Amino acid sequence: MRRLLSGAGAGLVVVLALALVLAPAVLADERDPRCAAWEQSGPPGGTDMALLCPGAGPTEADVDLDSEPLVAYIVALLVVAGVLTVFGLVAMRVTAGPRPGGRAAHVAWWTCAVCGSPNRPDRGACFACHASRADPAPTHPG
Repeated sequence: MRRLLSGAGAGLVVVLALALVLAPAVLADERDPRCAAWEQSGPPGGTDMALLCPGAGPTEADVDLDSEPLVAYIVALLVVAGVLTVFGLVAMRVTAGPRPGGRAAHVAWWTCAVCGSPNRPDRGACFACHASRADPAPTHPG
């Protein structure tokens, strides 16, 4: 139950953070509230009306979306998606642990029965005394 509450609490925090970030952009007015008064009586000295009170510029209805070249945006999105995919695959490969059954188990070195020297697993004869790996150990009379 505690885990469920912590998950719900984390979700609530994310929703609140998004609301705080997006609310000013959604609720904001494009024009300064003082613009209407300034347009009637004139702006104070040194005030640039073009910056503070934008005029009737192009609106969303003025843009013809049928003639807007979207191919460049689509290509850019596909390139970014490809780069992120490759990055993700490389990151998974680098951070992944060993796969079960992926490589053959490590073969231990063998010790020569004649001289006791350690030898690599792929050698058929001892590197020190050249005795064959299959040679039995010498017996000493006792």
